[in-house]
Amino acid sequence: DMIYDFNYVGEWGFGPMHGLRAWFDGEHMHYNRALPDCQFTDFIRAATNQTCTSASYGLARWTLPFAGVPPPPTKPWVKVRDLDFYLLEGDRIKINWCIIDVVD
Repeated sequence: DMIYDFNYVGEWGFGPMHGLRAWFDGEHMHYNRALPDCQFTDFIRAATNQTCTSASYGLARWTLPFAGVPPPPTKPWVKVRDLDFYLLEGDRIKINWCIIDVVD
């Protein structure tokens, strides 16, 4: 069951998360509070039977600190580049590695 087996790994001050609820309450809600108006578009998606990757870009209004980084005071709208790498086990996501770049 994805809810219990899903593993999210991040070094943003809230550590690894296991299960869908932990991911949602951890990384997802921290991100949504800091960048509440973020809209993403995927531009690369590739997969095998056991792995998947996606590259996305977004435009976001950065209003609160995220991962210890304060929002830029002179540019509240930022471009967000996001790379996700997934390891699948059967028909479930086992591990999600995520790299986010918001330095723009």
